[in-house]
Amino acid sequence: MTEYLGSARLKESPARPTSLEEIWEAPVYKQPPLPSRDFSAELEQISRQRASKLSIAVILLSAFSFGATIYIVFLIGYSMDLYDSVVEIKMKLVEVENGRSPTPPCGWDDGWFHARNLKNCYKVIFNVTLEQAINQCRAFNANVTSIHSDEENRVVNNLLKLNLTCPGPILGGLIGAKRTGGGVNDWMWIDGSVWDYTRWDAGEPNNFNAEEGCLQTENLLSCWQFDDTIQTVQNLPSWFPMKLKGMDKWNDISCGRTFNGAICKKTAHF
Repeated sequence: MTEYLGSARLKESPARPTSLEEIWEAPVYKQPPLPSRDFSAELEQISRQRASKLSIAVILLSAFSFGATIYIVFLIGYSMDLYDSVVEIKMKLVEVENGRSPTPPCGWDDGWFHARNLKNCYKVIFNVTLEQAINQCRAFNANVTSIHSDEENRVVNNLLKLNLTCPGPILGGLIGAKRTGGGVNDWMWIDGSVWDYTRWDAGEPNNFNAEEGCLQTENLLSCWQFDDTIQTVQNLPSWFPMKLKGMDKWNDISCGRTFNGAICKKTAHF
């Protein structure tokens, strides 16, 4: 169909569908395909970055947790020490309020040395056999000393060096151990504590003549006496000190001898 308007000729319009069949059979519009892009590389990179950040976060969190644990342990230890100090102060305040001076860590008896680091008190007794030493120490509510560390061995020997002089009986400090068998480690402490430390001199213990069941520490000097018949140096005193081969080390010895000194030990109270 051609339509005219005046002298102008109109464009011919397409025929309009006249039935439903013509509408359904008309061509369907299809959207042209969009261009596509592969994002797998970018996604993999993002995943790696996130995994790396997560690993760093886990490491930082673990370090923080470990540090927090150490700090908590430190606080617990510090609080325990602080509690002990508070208890000690309260006890001393009670004694002061009752009209008494605070009790010394080793009590009121003379001659005791307080080793603060070891939390023990030590006292030198003189010219004793093992049995005499045991009885005297028990009278002080103490025991013949055991030794459990280099520090305690140093303290015991220094006390003996300060107190023992020549002349005297067998030199060396008697310490509280007894042999329990023929082996090197067959020993026990008289006070019942664990045998967990030794300081034997070279070649000791040798159990000479199978009769050395006690223990002495070789401290500082040994006292020896010249026989007058062999004394040849003018003005040489009959007693003279002689350095032992093993300073502050141990030697097994017969229990039947009398010793210059022995050490009693008891726990300090605060």
